[in-house]
Amino acid sequence: MLAAELTPGTEPQNMMAEAIAILDPVVALLSLVPITGDRTLLAEYGPAIEGAREMLVPAPPGQEPAAADEAAAAKVRELLLAAMRRGQRPLIQTPDRALFHEMARLATGTDMPEPSIPVGLQHAGFVTDTRVHQRSGCPRPISR
Repeated sequence: MLAAELTPGTEPQNMMAEAIAILDPVVALLSLVPITGDRTLLAEYGPAIEGAREMLVPAPPGQEPAAADEAAAAKVRELLLAAMRRGQRPLIQTPDRALFHEMARLATGTDMPEPSIPVGLQHAGFVTDTRVHQRSGCPRPISR
């Protein structure tokens, strides 16, 4: 179901429920973790829903993820809907490198190399600049 297929004239609270009901469970989990601040949700539900991710690049033969556990996917969506209805602001505004690494692995299905994590944080919109600025020295005073 696409956004255009949501029931017209639906109340905003019900529209949110409809949208979350069709949300990719991996995306739902990756939204839920920062909102709740509960990192353990990745380990609890990640392996069960990993197969729900739409693969942009096909997995090598024999390495395809198992199909997602629909009960786990439904629970993740239920938890996300409850958090959204509470109007809870995210407890984790910017994930630390370890958390982002786990989230990126679940999102992409591959292990992001450590040097790529700062750039990944920037591309995901969590930070604006990850460059290290080195001074080459102090500027000389202007002579008068």
